[in-house]
Formats: sequence, C-alpha cells, structure tokens
Amino acid sequence: MELANTVASDLDRNVATAPEEPVADNAMSRAVDACRSWLNASLTQSRNRRESALYSAHTGFLRFVAYRLEQLSKDAGDSRFGRLPVRFVLPYKPDHKPELADEDIRVDCPLRACQDTSTAEQELHPDYKDILLMAESKWSAHEQNTAYDQVIRYTRQMYACQPNRRFAWGVTICRTLIRVVLLTNDYIISSEDMDITDSAGRAAYISFIVSLCYCTDYELGYDPTVVWNPDKEYWVIKCPDLTAAKDGEMRVVDYYARAPIFEAERLFGRHTRGFAASLNPNLVGEPDTFIKDAWPYESPDSQSTSRNELDILRDIEKQLGGKSMDTLGVIRATNGGTVCFSKAGNLVNDDTSNILEPIFADFETALCETPDVPIISKGRALAEENLTRNISLRVHRRLALQPLGRPLHTLESPYELIIVLADVMVAHSTILKTSGYLHRDISPNNIMVVDDGERVRGLLIDFDYAVKTSEARIALAERTGTLPFMSISNLQNSKVQRSELDDWESLLYVVCWLGVHGVSHDEQVAYQQEINAARKVDKYYTPPLAKWEAGSFDDVARAKQIDLEDDERFNDCVLQYFQDGAAYDELKDMA
Repeated sequence: MELANTVASDLDRNVATAPEEPVADNAMSRAVDACRSWLNASLTQSRNRRESALYSAHTGFLRFVAYRLEQLSKDAGDSRFGRLPVRFVLPYKPDHKPELADEDIRVDCPLRACQDTSTAEQELHPDYKDILLMAESKWSAHEQNTAYDQVIRYTRQMYACQPNRRFAWGVTICRTLIRVVLLTNDYIISSEDMDITDSAGRAAYISFIVSLCYCTDYELGYDPTVVWNPDKEYWVIKCPDLTAAKDGEMRVVDYYARAPIFEAERLFGRHTRGFAASLNPNLVGEPDTFIKDAWPYESPDSQSTSRNELDILRDIEKQLGGKSMDTLGVIRATNGGTVCFSKAGNLVNDDTSNILEPIFADFETALCETPDVPIISKGRALAEENLTRNISLRVHRRLALQPLGRPLHTLESPYELIIVLADVMVAHSTILKTSGYLHRDISPNNIMVVDDGERVRGLLIDFDYAVKTSEARIALAERTGTLPFMSISNLQNSKVQRSELDDWESLLYVVCWLGVHGVSHDEQVAYQQEINAARKVDKYYTPPLAKWEAGSFDDVARAKQIDLEDDERFNDCVLQYFQDGAAYDELKDMA
C-alpha cells in the first residue's frame, strides 16, 4: 500500500530527527517523542523495564499514524491520497479494567475506532462493547505465549459484549517485536515478528494499521447483518426468509431485539447467541421470537450429509404426524437459513472460508499486498502442524424460532426445575421414538422455560448436534456438546455408539451443576461471590465441579469418573456441595 509506505517513510524521518529539533505540529511532536526511544531501541536499554513504558510508546506510535494518515488523506493536491479512511485506529487509556468486564483484570492496550483524530490525546476509559481489538504488552520477548494467552482471555469478553462479532484481530508486543493475530472459531493464526526498531518492521505494522482504517466492517470481524440502531436502542437482525428459500429465492426478514439473552461466552466454538426479538419494531419490548445465531460445522465434502438444524426441525415436525411442536415442548423454525452478505458486489454465504482462505491459499506468502486483506505477514499456525490440510469449515446460520422461552436461571426454585427437566426429557424421548433424532447436547443453555398458565413448561432447543440413529455417523467417534455436561464416553471420544444414555447422563450433570451453582440468577451470583471470596483467601482454592469445565477432554472425563465412582464418592465430591434447603434436597434425590 503506497499510503502506508508514505506514512512509514515519514515516521522514519521523524525518528531520525534529534529530540531537540522541534516538529511543526505539537500533537505530532508529542506522538513522535513518545515512541522515539522505542523505535531506536534505546528504551530497551534503559532502567525503566516496566510494561508501562511500552504502553506510552505504542500509544505515541498509533497517534502518529493516525495524524499523518489524516493529513495525507485530506491532501486535495494529491489524488493518490484523496480518499478518507473509513475510521482511525487509536488507543484507549492503557492498563485499565474495561466496562462490562466479568473479571477484575486490567487490560494493557485496547484499541478503538474513531471517525477523526480529535480525541487522539484523550485517555478514554475502555468498554468491552466498543473495543476494536486487544493489544497485549510484555517486556520480554520470551513471554510471547503469555501474551497470546491474555489476548485470547480478553477477546473472549469482546465476543460476549459485541453481538455483531464474527471474528477478531489482536496484537502482541514483546519489547520491540510485534505480532498480529487472527482469532477465529477454531484457530489462532499469527504473523511473524515485526521488529519495531527496523524500518521494514515498522512499515509492516503500519500497513496493518492502515488496512484497519480502510477495510470493510466484515474484514474487521463485524457482522453487517446485525446492526445497532442507536436512536431506537435496538439491534436490527436480518434473518433469511424461509418462504423465499422454499421458492429458491434469497430474501431476508428484519427482526428487532434488545440485548441478547444468550451471549457468545467462549472464544472457540459455535459462538451461539440468542435474542428475544419481534418482527414489529414497535413491539421490540414484547418479543415473541427467539433468534438463534451460530456457527456450526459444515462438511466441505459435497457427498457428505451436512448437519442442518433447520432441516432437522422441519423433519421432526413432519414425523410427529400432526402433533404440535409447541405442546410437545420443542422449538420450531419460522424463518432461517445461511447468513449471506454482499462482498465486492457479490452475495456470498458467510462461512469461515471467507475468513481463512485468503491466508491459507498461499500459506507462506506475504499477505499485505492489498488493503482489502488486513493481514501483514506470513501466516503461522498456532494449532497443529497440518492445519493447512485440516481447516474446519463453519457456516454462519441464523434461525427465527418459536415459542419464545426464557432461560433456566429465571426459575424461582428447584421444584420448577424438576418440572421443566421432566418435560424436556419427555420431548427428547418422543422425538427419538417418532423421528429417530438423538439430541446429543443436553445442557442448561439448551433448555428453556415457557409459561403455561399457572405452571411452567420445559422447551428443548438447539438441534445443531442432533443426528438420526439410523445414520452411519451415529457410530462414529465424534465429540459433541458442552464440556461440563458431556458424557464420559463422549469426552473420551469412545468408539462405542452414542445412545440416549449419553443424553440422560448429560441430564445428570445439569442437575448436579445447578444443584451446586444454584438454580436462580440471584443464587448463582451469590455462589460466584462466595467463590471469589474463597480465592482471595487461598489463590489455589478449587471450587466444586471446577474440574468438569477445565483442562482437556480426557482430564474432564477422569474428573467425572472419580466423582461418580461410587455412592460415597458421589456424595463427598458432588452432593454435599448442593445449595441448602428442602427443595435442593429433592434435587439431590433426583441426582
């Protein structure tokens, strides 16, 4: 990019200027002064070996790029730079805990997108819902893996707070070495080192920053089909029109929703989100539809039968032979399909190939040749060595589902939970008997509550992992589900054919999990506060059932085998930690 090269050359000249030689623009001068010692390597030789020195240097670097880019793009006398950037990339106040954080942790250098540079020198407080990307600083070049880990940890919270996130970028700064990372559903892909003390390294990093300023929202990782309306304070969500799909056409239906009721709380996986929505913007406060947004796996083999939740739900409804899905307690689809958006004038399916193919098509070639691809150096996989031969394809799907349920944590007592779980497993057994589908992902997030007069009813949702017991795939070793609730056989990737017993085992883990953590939202919050207090006293404190959600699949399987070894062990490791009260005693009996 010629524009990026010009900015890089200007920075080289300014860095070469002696500190006592003033630069005409005061803001520009302050930016150069802040990063000069970092760029000429004198910072690394100083006694100030704190990460805070890197914060100031990186801040000055970004401000210089923004100032110079704004100047060049406004230069009417040079047609090469006549197009204004879509955005400018500037830092938030470093080393602060962002708003909406669910951990009491300060982040190093979160970056933001701005319309101009007027707020460049303002140290604005970071907010997870607005952070563009995370930059993590370490004084030692040997702390690269720690920097990766922290970028991953913070980016997870970005996903939870940004309902329109498809993927994310990140930056690691280890003394004078910078890397850019791409964080997707399954992989983390890193650039090679860019040495900020070297002109070529500076130019490479500036190319990345400039690309961020000019690229489209979907190249930044945002979803152009989920848009926040700040005036009305609701999300506008475009969902594929099911009627049009039946006719072979491509149309969308707009739904309107407030904040999601389910957030994408994990960096890796399907990134499932759920919204309570309405077709009528005037009734956004009275939603009647559940919008499910997720990235399930799709087989790249055209001869393979892909798992498609929409088709599964329609088949279940057909096989029920006239029975009402609502009465049975099973979600039904009213609209939905694969999310599409316009890319370079063409309508394309939103899937991970659109994110990864530009990188892996030429894995060892520099990718900074066009501003349309905001990647800056040779790709380096952090997962497995044969990653280029085993890229998993995920497809972005969105469904409009009814009836609209509410989350399990809105229940008031374990008595209600027992009723809801009974309803759900009746539906589970009926579906298995009438249509042959095994759900394979029984978990709290996949069980909803529907109010039916004076009582509550259970609603079974999320058939992404469902498979017909008559299909050959049922006999394949395939891990599916949510880690704390997966059966031991499932965790071990056993070749034993999956059956309804695995789903009933998952139900046992749901009962135990909610028995310990609490059923209602208030109980769960109080329990988490107790855990936090215990960890302040003993940093090595391990909460009950913690090993059900941490470590490898094999680690979790072993933990469950130990906890369920016999009645005495089950009581000592699980049941004794249930919440107090007669209602929880009933839940213990159920377990």
